Amino acid sequence: MPIVRALNWLGRQGTRAVAASLIAGLALPHLAVLARPFLPLAVFALLTMAFARIGSDDLRRLASARRQVFIAAIWTMVAIPLLIGAGLYILSFLIPLPVGFVGTLATPGLAVGIILMVSAPPVVSSPAFAAFLGLDAAYSLAMLVTCMALTPFVAPVIVTLWAGDAVSIDPVQLGIRLGALMGLAACAAMLARRFAGGKQLADAKDMLDGINVVLLFVFIVALMGDATLQFIDDPARVTIIVALTFLVAGAIMATTMLRLRKFGPVRAITAAFAASNRNMGLMPAAVGASLPPDTWLWFALAQFPIYLLPLIAAPLAKRALRGEEGRARP
Repeated sequence: MPIVRALNWLGRQGTRAVAASLIAGLALPHLAVLARPFLPLAVFALLTMAFARIGSDDLRRLASARRQVFIAAIWTMVAIPLLIGAGLYILSFLIPLPVGFVGTLATPGLAVGIILMVSAPPVVSSPAFAAFLGLDAAYSLAMLVTCMALTPFVAPVIVTLWAGDAVSIDPVQLGIRLGALMGLAACAAMLARRFAGGKQLADAKDMLDGINVVLLFVFIVALMGDATLQFIDDPARVTIIVALTFLVAGAIMATTMLRLRKFGPVRAITAAFAASNRNMGLMPAAVGASLPPDTWLWFALAQFPIYLLPLIAAPLAKRALRGEEGRARP
């Protein structure tokens, strides 16, 4: 079928197709209004497909590595937000940064965006990105689920600590939302594996990757419309903020790989991708209050490293895979 062939081709493009979807999203801001109603469905479908692609062998392997999963989740949801928040707080007094800290400098909305970003769990597409790069998608999914389970307990504390009264999170509401999302996605994945079969899903890897690319395109188009308009109005400021998003994501990636290097190169870089790419879409719904325009701008522009870092870091992933293969040989 032409559609299946097209999806197979799209899936084989991997990180290049994901990066191209970001450019297309920027070039088609008028589609944002059409794409936004489908955003929750795209998020749900990405998580369902991530669950469906994990087989019994993966689950047994992860059961023996549950300590590594928990350590990576604590690092992602507790250590990183504390380090980033402390860094913003110190820099706000030492250097007149344009992003400032909440209530201390001219544009606190960007600082609120950073705090909310690092308080969020990894993006639901992180297992998809791991699959694109040939990394440990099962480990990425286990880390994602653990981080999402921690979010209702950790995020309110982190946001209150660093943002004070600027925002508030209802942990009960957030827990219900996350629990419903994960539970429904897991049930849908079980049905898919039962009716389609695990082997058939494994054989359809390229097609499933292609579907992931389409879903990621819907996600980015829904977010990037306003960012394109702001770039037209003030290209220099938007460019600086984009550079800052790469700086934050790159710092999180580097420190995570260094901290978790004892887990092996593949799991270290898998965790680094998950830790640096956060699901900012969850936070506005959880906050339940109006956010500054600069916070929304940060959420949109922070998609750049999410969509482009897999392409940029693909050689690093290949090196990690070669290193893992070398360690596995007798």
